[in-house]
Amino acid sequence: MKKFASTAALLVLLLGGYVVGDRLGWWNINSVVVNGDLSGSGAISSPVAGSDPDALTSPSEEDSSYENRRTTTPDEADSSPNSSGEQPSAERKIAVVSGHIYRTDGASLEGATVFLWGGEQPGSLVDADGVFRIESPEEKGGSVYLEHNGAKTALDSTVRPVFDDEIVLEIEVAVGHSVILETIDRKTQRPIRDAEIVIKKSAQVGQAGVIFATTDASGRVTCDYLIDGDYTVEATHSDYTRSDSEFSAPREGAIVCQLDPARPLEVTLVGYSEYPPQERATLDLWQESGGSMNVSQAIGEDGTFTINAPPTGRWRGVLSTSPEFPYVSFEFNVPEGDGAVLLPIQVPARGQTTVAGRLVDGIGDPIPNAGRLAIGKFYIPVQSDGSYQLEHVTGGRHEARLLVGGGDDFSERHLDWVVIPDSGDVHRDFVIEGRGRVLLKLSGLPADQQTGAFGSGIRRLDDPSGRSLASKIGPAHKDIEFDRLAVGRYQVSPGLVFSDVRGRSSYAWGGRLPFREIEIRSDTDVIELIVEIPEPSRLEFLVGAPPGSTVPGVVSIHLQGDSHERMRFPFVELVDRTAKLNFYVSGQFEVTIDLDVFETITENVTLRAGEPTRRTLKPTARP
Repeated sequence: MKKFASTAALLVLLLGGYVVGDRLGWWNINSVVVNGDLSGSGAISSPVAGSDPDALTSPSEEDSSYENRRTTTPDEADSSPNSSGEQPSAERKIAVVSGHIYRTDGASLEGATVFLWGGEQPGSLVDADGVFRIESPEEKGGSVYLEHNGAKTALDSTVRPVFDDEIVLEIEVAVGHSVILETIDRKTQRPIRDAEIVIKKSAQVGQAGVIFATTDASGRVTCDYLIDGDYTVEATHSDYTRSDSEFSAPREGAIVCQLDPARPLEVTLVGYSEYPPQERATLDLWQESGGSMNVSQAIGEDGTFTINAPPTGRWRGVLSTSPEFPYVSFEFNVPEGDGAVLLPIQVPARGQTTVAGRLVDGIGDPIPNAGRLAIGKFYIPVQSDGSYQLEHVTGGRHEARLLVGGGDDFSERHLDWVVIPDSGDVHRDFVIEGRGRVLLKLSGLPADQQTGAFGSGIRRLDDPSGRSLASKIGPAHKDIEFDRLAVGRYQVSPGLVFSDVRGRSSYAWGGRLPFREIEIRSDTDVIELIVEIPEPSRLEFLVGAPPGSTVPGVVSIHLQGDSHERMRFPFVELVDRTAKLNFYVSGQFEVTIDLDVFETITENVTLRAGEPTRRTLKPTARP
């Protein structure tokens, strides 16, 4: 089933050389941050209303961007099992969010669910007294949501649970208004079942900042608790293109969303029969202008499958399935018009070489469960004893990489180049020397920007190739660690990108922060770099419209700066015809804005920290 960037979590971050953000793909954040104050008794969390960007300070070249502190720690190898020979098990940790929730009119919310958006928090039923208790297995912040009558409504509270602590909330739910939404097929006028509905308040602050719901068999859904204000509604379905509408609450009558059937994209994997049958294919697609799409689909026996085609234009993509299948990149074009789009993807021929060996440290000990070892386009998990065996590798010169994690918590380490013969067996051990560590901590992140990603790259300064040694991305509230580093001098390049609910926002952040050089002098070194968020520059576009046309609700914005600075914001929502973005960068940029039904616009802008840059656009309709 096709999932656009608005419905799937995706972040593709490639660090070309040692530059963070040389290519930024886009993802959907699975948490929503809504400003609010927390109150109650017990262990009270402090208010988390949005920070004033003007209060943020810009780092100086000397010290303010980083604190470079060296600490010496015991060798990790000294951690030994207990006397029974077994490793002691970690005690289960939980963080508790509890409290009382009630409607202002006194009506009971018994049976509703209160939960934190994102992560693994299971949520809690509300009892007859309005009491709830959430036991969270992780310290991941998010907005408090009320799930009631099939809809999930954001409330005016944001919390970040802490292990062995309890946050107590007193939540008041204003009754507000109800709206009925109806989704229909534009051609047949028949109702559309299981359409995903997202209602967003223009300011995205306070109760009903966002509501998620799914239509029933009649194509309808009722959403409650909308306070007075302007809203947008997005209706999506796997078999249709998305529909956007605007409305104001209070409102009389149903909101009708008419969806157009999507064009099919018929994919054929050429050469698929050479491989063992694969269960599913994953396609990550993106455009230079910023559009992106993520697909997970079952593969037919003949190597074919059909998904919904993306919007018209030139697309690039990557295909991945399982460790027995190569990682394939491709390009294709979606032309104007109706009808199916054909996409043949050439799969590399299976090689005749088996590569086996171990992943070991500097003294020859195995590195167990290290992640996935990739040799060229083929990859395999590293076993518990540090061994791997990768079959059917094609001959040639390939780069070996170690991949750990996935999604928005992913790292990649470059190991070495290897020459693989056309056939036979090859034994190759990969050695990762050193035990030094670099820990990057993000400081000064505004309380209303707990979503998004913090990424960094590191390279050795004495490496004549100049390539990146390792790159890492992770959630914005999580520290980034580079471990198993040998003695030497390194350059670290941090960067960060933020976006709110489902990757669609009129308020986005991004930028690469200054490089810093560090030195690891021994295997026990742990170097902490405190990455301070600088004052952002601001970019605002006011979009006009030609007579007789309507401005689209979402635009795509792509910034190209000096050197390797590139940022893409594929789904920026226009609020009152205005797109507002904040960037942690300064300098000269070429900005490309894709307005869908209008001609693409290119502007040259100069961004300066703390200063707004405004443009008024007068687009012309596409021929």
